[in-house]
Amino acid sequence: MLGLPSGMLGVAWPAMRVALDAPLAGLGILVAAWTAAHFVATAATGTLAGLLGTSRLASLAAFTAAIGLILLASVASWPQAIIAALFIGLGTAGLDASINTHVALAGGVRSMGVLHASWAVGAATGPATVGLAEALASWRAAYVGAALAFVAIALLLNLLRPERIATTATPQGEGRAIPDASVNVLLGAAMFFFYVGLETAAGQWAYVDLTIERGLSGIIAGWGVSLFFAALAAGRVLLGVGGHRISPQRELDASVALALAGAAGYWLLPPEIAALVALPLLGLGLSVFIPVLIAFTPARVGVATTASAVGVQFAAGTIGGGAFPPAIGLAMQSLAVPVLGPAATLLAGALVALHTASRSRASRSATAGW
Repeated sequence: MLGLPSGMLGVAWPAMRVALDAPLAGLGILVAAWTAAHFVATAATGTLAGLLGTSRLASLAAFTAAIGLILLASVASWPQAIIAALFIGLGTAGLDASINTHVALAGGVRSMGVLHASWAVGAATGPATVGLAEALASWRAAYVGAALAFVAIALLLNLLRPERIATTATPQGEGRAIPDASVNVLLGAAMFFFYVGLETAAGQWAYVDLTIERGLSGIIAGWGVSLFFAALAAGRVLLGVGGHRISPQRELDASVALALAGAAGYWLLPPEIAALVALPLLGLGLSVFIPVLIAFTPARVGVATTASAVGVQFAAGTIGGGAFPPAIGLAMQSLAVPVLGPAATLLAGALVALHTASRSRASRSATAGW
């Protein structure tokens, strides 16, 4: 459910833009507002979860997201849409960071894979939800439906027994000092920065890029975006089923290689193949990167540092997610050539470089826990 709004926005944007008389680059502004609110809420999640418990915090966050979705469904002007995006960002952040921290400390890579697969399933249904709503009524109906779904989740969570985020962790890294843990935190934060920027930009701008910039039909472009999010979900489902059978390093190696291949293919291949083959390949490559990185944060930085490390990484990801989509949107609006493909390839290349640096550090240290 958490991923549903992310999968809807890019596909709803062309119709939303016309209805609100917004600029083409306005999608990037909405994403920036969304992620700025996400950044603020993420910073407070640890404290709030300790006071309220994970279930109550998640319920409150889901209600907040529902308010934002209802606002977006009913807005009459462009500034109102920005305010709605702020509420959505605040709400989704409470679900995101607190639950991820809890699973990192109390679960494992398989649990993290299932958690992130659930997000991707929601995102994958987003384009189809918007398409169905536009066929029956309007893009606004899709946001009403999403708001009702978040209200239902909030009510369900409110019935669950509140539980505090685990302060005792998995055995990985317990009682063991991690040399230069701060360097591992910074590397992780840098990878989050580029990863979230890449995933957000691809997910939100691909439909606009394929239809407006590259002349593809809305149906094929919509299928491409749906397949992108479906590939994110499929990779994470596979991680949840068998992620424990492969070393984290191998999983990350495959992740960045596929992401770079998918981004380059999206840039260089004809629009139909870019949409239906390269874009899903990019999604598959990105699918396992963050779940694996979060799940093994205790081993990389130590148990005592895990909560703060996850917070720093999520904050860095929020900055990347808020910075790159608006920048790409401005470039799309200003330049006469498609820019999403080259930009995605550069971001994927940066991810490869940072992973290579992290892998090199891990191979030199037997105590890194990898």
